[in-house]
Amino acid sequence: FKIEGRAKSAYYTAVITNAYRAAIDAYMCSEPGSFVLPRWILDEVRKVSYRDYCTGFYFDTPHEKTNDRYEEDQRGGWVLMEAAEAGIELFVLDDGWFGERENDQKALGDWQDNPEKLPDGLGGLSAKIHAMGLKFGIWVEPEMISENSKLYREHPEYAVRIPGKAAAVGRNQMLLDLTQTKVQDRIIADMSDVFRRGQVDYVKWDMNRHMSDYYSPALSKEEQGEFAHRYLLGLYRVLGELTSRFSDVLFEGCASGGNRFDLGMLCYMPQLWVSDCTDAVARAKIQNGCSFGYPQSVMGAHVSSCPNHQTLRVTPLYSRFAVACGGILGYECNLCVLSKEELK
Repeated sequence: FKIEGRAKSAYYTAVITNAYRAAIDAYMCSEPGSFVLPRWILDEVRKVSYRDYCTGFYFDTPHEKTNDRYEEDQRGGWVLMEAAEAGIELFVLDDGWFGERENDQKALGDWQDNPEKLPDGLGGLSAKIHAMGLKFGIWVEPEMISENSKLYREHPEYAVRIPGKAAAVGRNQMLLDLTQTKVQDRIIADMSDVFRRGQVDYVKWDMNRHMSDYYSPALSKEEQGEFAHRYLLGLYRVLGELTSRFSDVLFEGCASGGNRFDLGMLCYMPQLWVSDCTDAVARAKIQNGCSFGYPQSVMGAHVSSCPNHQTLRVTPLYSRFAVACGGILGYECNLCVLSKEELK
């Protein structure tokens, strides 16, 4: 196909390409004579805009007074206000919102609201964000479990580990055994609850460690060599069920950056995170290389803080923005430290 009219900007091309692809996928999956174009695709085309979002406070709650325009607010209401005024459309709640997740050493698998961080619950926060005219997104890492978690204490058999050996722990976490149907069902149930009570519009599905202990008690001795393949089949079942239940939700795949950037994941998620390195100079090379195999419409790209958190490089805001426009534009920085001129 081609985009009619005069030359369009990179973000216009990315959004329209994604909408066209989703429409074609929906048509090909429909029964003959029953196709109805999903409403969200029409809305995206009409708006022709990015799904911008802003993160950048790690496990903490933003509370410092960042400039003279804002008073202290431990719930970060000024962040949302600035995001709405700047034209941001989607605010994403990152890691740290659930269970006793004060750091990355515990609570993965405990997908209940943290009452101290979310006194009104996930639903209350979502309602406030939607009332400001913003969409609400959330970070999850459903395939993982912390040894220090309620889920592990109740179901240690859910974790992937080889009997008689110490578990190979990466980033203080283990994999859930997705070769087991009951584990798949638990993830589907937990995530369905999170997405419903949060009334989420966007999900960032993360996976922050590699696969190591290839063993499942659900498999016979002869089947153990099939563990990795069966794990992915289990994951695809989970994703297929959730993306069908929540067909209006935008899912983005992530795996410690772009470690699972592949066509299999793109069958369920229309966009993927390219790399955790958000330095504009490095990203120019990364996104250029990615473009030889994938279109702009699937590449997540952000304007991040300066100095950059990975490389400490200082790059002008315009340069960071220009590089991020080479993919699906987002923001992962504190908008409230930007000047009025920078926000324009």
